[in-house]
Amino acid sequence: MRTVVRITMMVALAAALSGMGCQQAPEPEPEVVAAPAPTPSDEELLHQLAADYAATWGKADAAELAGYWTEKGDTVTADGHFQGRAAIEEYYGRAFGGPYAGTSIAIEMTAVRFLQPDVAVADGTYVVTGAKGPGGEDLPAIEGLWSNVNAKVGGQWLIACSRPMLPVERPAGDAS
Repeated sequence: MRTVVRITMMVALAAALSGMGCQQAPEPEPEVVAAPAPTPSDEELLHQLAADYAATWGKADAAELAGYWTEKGDTVTADGHFQGRAAIEEYYGRAFGGPYAGTSIAIEMTAVRFLQPDVAVADGTYVVTGAKGPGGEDLPAIEGLWSNVNAKVGGQWLIACSRPMLPVERPAGDAS
């Protein structure tokens, strides 16, 4: 008799529970955790370096501009070879007080090639506008090419070597 009473109670309990719409407890929703912000790629950082350089040129800030080079970085321009931040700062200080006074530069990076994870060659074009002649007359834009070797130092991309170039027209008949 006890067995019959137990079975009856179990059936009654099961019927009562099914009548109450008992369902399995829902799974707890997973906690939403914010993903870490994506970090810019090294190529994006090199593009940003070019954009920052152009903005600094527009401020005519020779010290800040020289800060984009490594400590022993160098550049070769039509005015000479300048090695080290101090020499680069001095060069641009003179240039912003003279031929580059009031100019702006537009820079386009056209290629980046990584030689090592912390060394890259970047190439592109530049256009300097706003230059004035000795009599204050507007001079034509200076358009050229550039090639930089960049080094990642302390997590920051800097210019180790810069070679701006002015294209030269070939003499007529020169196919080389």
